Amino acid sequence: MATTDVSLRRAALLKNRPMRSGKTGTIGRPLDIYTNNFEILNFPEGTWYHYAVGWSLFFLSLALFFTRNPLSDISAENDSANPQFRRDERNQRVIQHLKLNDLRFGEGVYDGKAIFFSRSELGAVLEIPNVFESQRPINVTFTRIQAVDFSILQRFANGQIDLGDRGTCLVSSTDRQHINPQVQVKLLSTCSTFSFAKRRPMKRRAIYSTAHLRPIRGGLQVADGFIQSVRPGSPRMVVNVNYTSGVTWQPGALFDLLKEILRMRNWNFPRMLEADTIRGDQIREINKLIKGIKVMAPHLEGRAGKRRRPLVISGLHSKSAQSYRFDCNFGHVSVAQYFQMQYNRALHHPTVCLISIRSNDEILFPIETLMVLPGQLVAKSVKLLPSQAAEVQKIAQEMKPSPRLRSITESLRSNQVLAYENSPVLVSSNFRIDLRPMISKARLLPPPDVLYRGNARPSIAKGAWNMMQLKVWQSPQPVEKWAICVISPRCDRATASSFGRTLVGICSQMGIPLNPNFQVFEGPTPMDVLAHCAPASFVLCILNGPETSHKEAIKKWGDIQHGIPTQVILWDKISERGGGLSRRLDQYCRNLALKINAKLGGINCIPPSMPGIVLNSTIIMGLDVSHPSPGALGPSVAALASSVDPACSFYIGQSQVQQPRQEAIDNLQQMITHALRQQFMYVTRGLGKQYVPTTQVLVFRDGVSEGQFIDIIEFEVAQVKEGITAWLAELKKNANITIPMPRLTFVVVGKKHHFRMFEPRDHQPNYSRVDNCQSGTVIDRHVTNPYWDDYYLLSHAALLGTSRPAHYSVLWDETGFSADQLQQISFHLCHLYSRATRAVSIPAPVYYADQICARWRYHHFPQTDDPSASDELEGVEDQLAWYRSRWRPVHPRIAVKMYWM
Repeated sequence: MATTDVSLRRAALLKNRPMRSGKTGTIGRPLDIYTNNFEILNFPEGTWYHYAVGWSLFFLSLALFFTRNPLSDISAENDSANPQFRRDERNQRVIQHLKLNDLRFGEGVYDGKAIFFSRSELGAVLEIPNVFESQRPINVTFTRIQAVDFSILQRFANGQIDLGDRGTCLVSSTDRQHINPQVQVKLLSTCSTFSFAKRRPMKRRAIYSTAHLRPIRGGLQVADGFIQSVRPGSPRMVVNVNYTSGVTWQPGALFDLLKEILRMRNWNFPRMLEADTIRGDQIREINKLIKGIKVMAPHLEGRAGKRRRPLVISGLHSKSAQSYRFDCNFGHVSVAQYFQMQYNRALHHPTVCLISIRSNDEILFPIETLMVLPGQLVAKSVKLLPSQAAEVQKIAQEMKPSPRLRSITESLRSNQVLAYENSPVLVSSNFRIDLRPMISKARLLPPPDVLYRGNARPSIAKGAWNMMQLKVWQSPQPVEKWAICVISPRCDRATASSFGRTLVGICSQMGIPLNPNFQVFEGPTPMDVLAHCAPASFVLCILNGPETSHKEAIKKWGDIQHGIPTQVILWDKISERGGGLSRRLDQYCRNLALKINAKLGGINCIPPSMPGIVLNSTIIMGLDVSHPSPGALGPSVAALASSVDPACSFYIGQSQVQQPRQEAIDNLQQMITHALRQQFMYVTRGLGKQYVPTTQVLVFRDGVSEGQFIDIIEFEVAQVKEGITAWLAELKKNANITIPMPRLTFVVVGKKHHFRMFEPRDHQPNYSRVDNCQSGTVIDRHVTNPYWDDYYLLSHAALLGTSRPAHYSVLWDETGFSADQLQQISFHLCHLYSRATRAVSIPAPVYYADQICARWRYHHFPQTDDPSASDELEGVEDQLAWYRSRWRPVHPRIAVKMYWM
């Protein structure tokens, strides 16, 4: 019965969700800015038909395609022999075959998966048997879903059509006909990408050019690309186009590529690839990198008068060309002997492992006989090394505003990557797009004030301020006993002591009481030195480099086991190249002091006020969920950071593991109740003040896509309200305090989007000369959603490349904030990040939740009998229970502090 009641309450909540109010802000200096949106001038003409595509693949005897010789003249279609492999590519080829040979399909477009849009009606169900693709008969079935009418899209963009309860249906206000707007949007997106997908490397919605490739270490290259999507604006539909970069494999000899890959990882090449020395775990590690790479075998090209389709690597084989033997027309021979006799070719590396090609049969090649094909994007499951990721990021950051907008605009024109004007699909359907970037109205918000000790207010310019001569708002209890642990052979005791004295002096200037009498311990590993620090109140560790295992051991010791705040720094950050301490330590120590103060329980700065908020009766929360990287095992981690002090500047954190890649947060109700309870205890016990009843709860949620908004309202907004209700009942029962239900505002903060905005240089309307917008630029019209109150806010000043604004979508607002109030609150919170003296890109509580999520490994304590490799965990039946059994909470002593800073 209780479950039914909860479901009914949540259904009622979803039905009464707020719609767009249409309110826009007025505060700030007006600006005209360019965006990377392009207006759709004309929708495709006529009626289109939406079909679902079904596939039936019939297999003939494998004897038709393969002989028993693993080095045979392979069928050109080996990459399709397994129906689970390369299905998307096979389907693309089948549709292309139909378009070339059947007039009914000539002007249709295919999304690459299971949807076909046709300009002619194919009937309710159309079955096309025996389409011979890949020498195997394929049956294709087209099932009509609906006719696609574009006349409703303009009303959709204007917000003139009611959304159904789930937000997935349009309900006409006149005939109540249910229509799915996503079908029209999907068709527009498919039309705008279909013509380009066949001739260029493509990953999801991104299309890449191989004209300008920049090599990086490890056998990789960086390619320029563009990602596009069709979006509703207000009051028009637009195409959003953004520059992106992709990583491709270096073409050429596979042997050379493997050499680059292994040497980048300091693996002995080619000795490591020799069959008599390589271990099973090393083969698995290499296979993660090379699996799926397309290659060609030059010695087979041109035989039987045809060019062969690429071969696809399955992985390394455990045997070499010298040790693997098979039966053929030469007798029972090794691979090396076969190549000598068949091709008169002596292998240079016969002891190196063979390469296995994907097929239903075992097909093997020597590494040195294969060539890597150009234009192959590296799969997301391949994890780049930190140095490689840094190179890719550096290249991406070099794209400044002017060249970015210029390259985006030029990509739409003739003979470029997208070339809309040359697209037969777009031209024939009269689907037209304005090739000039949209100009939108924006405003520049005034910077907020931040307060330091003595009500000092620094001058904020371009999103940054100077803290010289200022002291933190609130310092922690004096730190009487603390230590420096040196885990670096390049740093001696005397140098560490000198750094400690410098840090103590800077902390004293900033009002943070660190005892000048500290201890220094040295050792090769964290456990060797931390054993001496257990009674300390704070421990600073100097590491030789970014050793992840050392940092993890330190954080587990301090955060989980002993409840002692720890701070890890790298020797390179505080030293000169020739050795010894850097002469520019002042600023570094000031930044370090901000972290230390927050970790020890202090508050660096506070806001004097916020529009529409009574600070001492408001609690502000940040929510986030992080997921394991593609192809990796691990739980998803949910985190909540919630303010507890009257100034909404000091936060506590909570985290938990949940099902992998689950976005909705489990047990959010309990987390909300705990956060409200901690706020009560902090005020009444920690500060010794009278409790002021909470009247407002403001939640900022990170990491949610627009397609998940309805689910977030149904599950998370509902759980937040239920958690508040449970706290009110607990407060009445335990403290005999009765207060009314606080008003809830729930805002999603989006970072992973492709909207960019550019400020014209010298205020001249020329999109080839633009700069980054200034800190405080906000836009809440023309490019916003017609059904949600949303806005884009650029709160930070870009240091490199092109700045990306945060996208705020208001899913729930019982407070009734005006557009100006909510935009200013968001901007204020971006200035309250405790680790910096500059505005950050998203509100501080969201940043904190993101950092708490990233620390999940510090909570994970494996047992001695656990699997030695992550892929062995696939055999564990209940992985979530497995992770929860090894999860350890933060030590109670620091759980009430900002330990993650």
